[in-house]
Amino acid sequence: MPSFSLDSLPDLAGKVYIVTGANAGIGYATVIHLARKHAKVYLGIRTETKGKAAIAAIKELIPDADLHLLPLDHMFLSSVKAAAASFATKETKLHGLVNNAGVLSTSFKKTQEGYENQFQVNYLGHWLLTYHLLPIL
Repeated sequence: MPSFSLDSLPDLAGKVYIVTGANAGIGYATVIHLARKHAKVYLGIRTETKGKAAIAAIKELIPDADLHLLPLDHMFLSSVKAAAASFATKETKLHGLVNNAGVLSTSFKKTQEGYENQFQVNYLGHWLLTYHLLPIL
């Protein structure tokens, strides 16, 4: 049975990816590995300053990384739709979507749309983003 390793990823030049929650943790590591394989990566980030800091840090490791900030806050469904629309004006194809963003809340809160915040950020926002990107995914 073949085993997977990050080194076994093919060259991804010419491929376009979106990674949500890309400024820390698994999302950040995913962007690094995609960039090392020459993919063009859009970092779906809620906070612009954190996004720019993540891009700067990754470019220190991989100076030729093709990274782009995609403002995206799953707490607001209008932001999710706007991010998908903005992306679709820049790219005609999306080769991979890594829906990684998430929150862990211990107290009950509702979003402005009326959904429980964990449900919206961790599930509904990802569904909506994917739905709007399906035509080019």
